[in-house]
Amino acid sequence: MEHHERTLALIKPDGMKHRDAITRRIVDAGFFIVQSRVLKLTPEQASEFYLTKNNDPNYRAMVVALSEGPVQAMCLFKQHAVRDLLWLIGPERYQDAVQNAPGSLRALFADSCDDLRNVVHGSEDAASAQFEIRFFFPSLILEPIGSDEQVERYLSAMVNPTLMQGLHLLAEERPEQPLIWLSEWLLANNPYKPRVEVGEFNSKIEKK
Repeated sequence: MEHHERTLALIKPDGMKHRDAITRRIVDAGFFIVQSRVLKLTPEQASEFYLTKNNDPNYRAMVVALSEGPVQAMCLFKQHAVRDLLWLIGPERYQDAVQNAPGSLRALFADSCDDLRNVVHGSEDAASAQFEIRFFFPSLILEPIGSDEQVERYLSAMVNPTLMQGLHLLAEERPEQPLIWLSEWLLANNPYKPRVEVGEFNSKIEKK
């Protein structure tokens, strides 16, 4: 049985100019984007995110690099998501990526002169993925992942109808940034997110 899991992909400030191409390669590699957001981290937030690396001699420089501009965080879902994303991203150092993984994201998009600005971060293991996903998406409910058969049933019943509607509208709209448009449309049109009707809410208050 294949192992489905979630992981975090973080397009760093130096990679944001390539974010459409990076996102496209992530989707083409079979990852499903559960949630995505663009934000700018403060140095304090970046230092908290890198807390486990505070003994690294490059820690301060890493914090500066991560907080110098906007980032795009994505919660991803796939079989063996952690392992496969790290393979897609490639080695940390640009020269290693070019030599050993020429098709990786870092080999294709990283700065050859600065190994700290290597375009994308991926969770190192399942525990790191859980912490990092909650760091960027604190309101996301991380329910246990079921078997392949359960996942297929869930996707068929709960995900595919909305996804097909979004793809149909995407074909009609033809936006300049189709992947970004689709991800934002799916977030805005998720039929299963909690909603409270104003009238219902007010009537409950009046009954108290």
